[in-house]
Amino acid sequence: MMNVKDIIVVKQEVNLQVSDKIEFKAVLTEVDEKLFWIGLPRINGQVLMLQENQKVKVSVPLQYAFYSAETILVETGKDYSKFYGLAIPEHFDQKRRNYVRAKYATNVKFTSGAMAVQTSLVDFSAGGLMVYMVPMLAKMLQSGDDTYASFKINNVSFNVKVRFAWLKYYDNIPYGGFEFLYLLPGVRKELETMAHAYSRISV
Repeated sequence: MMNVKDIIVVKQEVNLQVSDKIEFKAVLTEVDEKLFWIGLPRINGQVLMLQENQKVKVSVPLQYAFYSAETILVETGKDYSKFYGLAIPEHFDQKRRNYVRAKYATNVKFTSGAMAVQTSLVDFSAGGLMVYMVPMLAKMLQSGDDTYASFKINNVSFNVKVRFAWLKYYDNIPYGGFEFLYLLPGVRKELETMAHAYSRISV
């Protein structure tokens, strides 16, 4: 288990959740003895409004695990970059990732029926990938037809059936997560090996 001081650090990205439906992303701008500070989080023009002593779930996605805890808003600041001061949790619950994720820049072509949409890869693992959610891709997913993702990593081509898993906004930019379906063991192992290799490069 990581020490709390190694999780709550300046420039660390965190997710804040006050309901089951909305999750805001923020970056730690300052950390003192008892509080960590963030700017005013926004999603698609909507801001996260908190009241003092309000409970907030904070989660920190790191390379090999997710860390989550409950905190409360202690203080509201006046600077945009130092707007909310939240209590540093005494401990975090840890959930290890099933697969290592790695950042990699390449194009991903999604096909569904007669439709095809291209977007950019953000990161990948042996379990799935994250891409920029362009409007045409969101429209294509509404059809309900089987969806396939084609992409290249280190000059190796992949064409995989995928399932749309989630949509999140980071700094008002939409990202989509997709889960790989029915991967052959050898293909999954190859993706896992690549993810481990590129995760070391992107750290």
